[in-house]
Amino acid sequence: MDLSQPIGSASFEQNYTDLLTTVCNVTIRKKQNVDTRLQLAKRMGVKAEEIVFEEEGKDVKIEGIITDEVTIPRNDGTPGSALYSVPFKLNRIPDYTWSKIFVQCWNRPPRFTLMHRPGIARVVSNKIVLDGTTIEEVKNYHRDTLILAVKEANKKYNEYMLMKEREETNRIQKEQQHYSNVLKHANEIEFD
Repeated sequence: MDLSQPIGSASFEQNYTDLLTTVCNVTIRKKQNVDTRLQLAKRMGVKAEEIVFEEEGKDVKIEGIITDEVTIPRNDGTPGSALYSVPFKLNRIPDYTWSKIFVQCWNRPPRFTLMHRPGIARVVSNKIVLDGTTIEEVKNYHRDTLILAVKEANKKYNEYMLMKEREETNRIQKEQQHYSNVLKHANEIEFD
């Protein structure tokens, strides 16, 4: 990471954001003006939820297996000792909420094979890790379930974020109405 850029420059800000994301495992998102989506939707004559901003709409996707981080099985004769961890690189670091939703989707996917193992998936930084499987199982069984679980997690996460945005819009509108009402009545009260 190059932090030699001047403070305030776009590349310094991006590098700093990347550093915070890596160290703190948080995603820093650009906050949209709450009214922006509603105003844009009104001008375009569409529903507000049909408008997706680039930084909000970038779904998480699996880019591939991180082969040099696949662990070695113990193979000591104990049950499960032939299994190992297989990490999958994601296109970005998802936030905590998405990670939690993904694990739920993995544990209870809409479709799965008899070889499905709930409880073996976790999200770490920009990786999904399946603990207790083999590369052959990934190839023959888990690949399709992983893709499905990521799609489901993206869908549920986007629905959740839209709901939170609506709640925030409603809160702001109620707050504005309240202060408008206070101002109206305060101006009618005289203290002469």
